Parts: sequence; structure tokens; C-alpha cells
Amino acid sequence: MSPICFEATIIRPEGTGTWCYVDIPVDLVALTGVKGRINVKGAINEQTYANVALPHGDGRHYLVVNRALREAAGAGPGSSVSVELEVDTAPRAVEIPDDVRDALAAEPAASDAFTRMASSHQKHYLQWIAEAKTAPTRERRIRGAIERVLAGQRLKG
Repeated sequence: MSPICFEATIIRPEGTGTWCYVDIPVDLVALTGVKGRINVKGAINEQTYANVALPHGDGRHYLVVNRALREAAGAGPGSSVSVELEVDTAPRAVEIPDDVRDALAAEPAASDAFTRMASSHQKHYLQWIAEAKTAPTRERRIRGAIERVLAGQRLKG
């Protein structure tokens, strides 16, 4: 599929926090045969992203535009933006730091569960671990991540 270009307005739903999205005005179901989540990549106001087109539930899809992307694109709720979008068929690989890889290797069940997670959830765990300011905190977070993965929990955030 070649890139799709369109203009869209960033929408912030009332009463649902600070998240924002743009509606995708193209029938992705017809183009891809997929009714659910579709990995996509592209640019908003020339700021690149890799994301997931999410289903509205009525055959249409939307794209969440996180705060970092909105700021980089110089846009906010109500802003009109230029969107370039294409289906991303490349595998979404996440680079796992050695200490996390070693800890996962010591717990095969956790390693299997972590591998089955969506790359976005893996990244969330790894970001939480990376934000530790001290080595003891990092070690605690690695242990905590393994416990949560084994329990089937996702990080809140």
C-alpha cells in the first residue's frame, strides 16, 4: 500500500483525560482486510511516527497522537494537521538491555510472556526500568517487571 495523505483535525474527547486522536478518512478495512488494530507509520506535520490505527468499532479507524508527537508537530487539540500514513508490515523489534535480558533468561516463563507482549507494552516496561536514577532502583524495577509480567499485568501509565 502506498502512503495515504490527508488533512485532519486533532480531537480531544471530552472528559477522558488528555489523550488526542485523528480520524483516518480512508477505509483501512477495505485496503487491508483487517478490522482490528493495524500497525502504521508515517508523519504528522512532517514529524515521523510508528503507531497503531485503532478501530472505532464501526469500520472506521483512528490514530492516537501522543503529547510528544503533538508538541513536535506544533499542534494541539483542534489543530489541523497534515497526515501521511501507510501500513507498517515490518516487525516491531524492541532492543532489550543486557541486564533485563539476563533477568528474563533466568525466568523462562517471564521471558515467554514478555516475548508475546505487544512491542508497545515491552517498550513501556523498558522505559520504566530505564528511568531509574540509581542501580538499586533499576534492579528493583527489573525484579518488579518480571513479577508483573508473570502475573499478566501491564504497567499503568
